[in-house]
Amino acid sequence: MPDHVRVASISERMGMAYSRIGSPGLAMEWLTKAIAIRTKRQGRLHPDLLPSLASSAALLCAQGQLFGAADTSMRAVRIAGGAFGTRHAKCGRALTDLSL
Repeated sequence: MPDHVRVASISERMGMAYSRIGSPGLAMEWLTKAIAIRTKRQGRLHPDLLPSLASSAALLCAQGQLFGAADTSMRAVRIAGGAFGTRHAKCGRALTDLSL
């Protein structure tokens, strides 16, 4: 699979779609691809990672993998805080996701 940012965007959407229809294994597979591509192409601290990280954390939480969910959410908090500042709504959203 090509590692282009557009492919990451499609992979992210596929992951979210599989999550909505109740296929967590396929959802996580697609979200993991999206995160890997974006990390490689845009860097590990790029804010475009936030939607995939949030979806991945929610999926992990729903599967009872709370430590994995917390780690993923903390990564999102660090990215949002660094990119937008700790008082920005996106950082607040990441913190809210962490608290759930």
